[in-house]
Amino acid sequence: MVTPPTSSLSTVTAATRQPLLYAALAFAAGIASGVYVWRPPLWFIVAIVVFAAAAGYWMRARPILARVMGHAVLFWLGCFSIQVRPPAAFPDIANFSDGNEVVITGHVVRTGILRDDGFGALRQTLDLQAEQVQREEISSAVDFGVRLTLYSREAQQADAATAPRTVLYRYGERISARQSCVRPGTSAIRAHSITSAT
Repeated sequence: MVTPPTSSLSTVTAATRQPLLYAALAFAAGIASGVYVWRPPLWFIVAIVVFAAAAGYWMRARPILARVMGHAVLFWLGCFSIQVRPPAAFPDIANFSDGNEVVITGHVVRTGILRDDGFGALRQTLDLQAEQVQREEISSAVDFGVRLTLYSREAQQADAATAPRTVLYRYGERISARQSCVRPGTSAIRAHSITSAT
């Protein structure tokens, strides 16, 4: 009786069946640790070099220990990558926040909810992702968020036919608002007119 030859794939252990999964988990654990634990970046570089040298040294004699050292390299590399990332860039809105009137065009990223503000007024607060700011004849492409609060009076019974109706803006709608902007914390931004942008 002839026995079929055994494949070398059948001798692969279960621990090595997901090497990229374990590598990704080690890197992700490093990122998560690097967010909360600050150390000088040089320490991470030294740790990466030491663990990589140890993994290379133990590659033939102790492959399991070398694999653990390799995952430690990825862990420290994740810590290092999150520590040396550049800070988030904040938009320069000083040119637009001097109190002069500007037109901000953007799309709604958080739907406003109509609420009764008392004395017959309705209030709607929504968040815009600004795409363009225009002042006089100068138009600038921008990328920042704007919180817009809209106030409108409910129409009385006598002038209900001629009064403008309150519009509830939904997610994704593109609108354009003419307003005078001021620096945050000094005064509220007052919207003078809002139109749906096409």
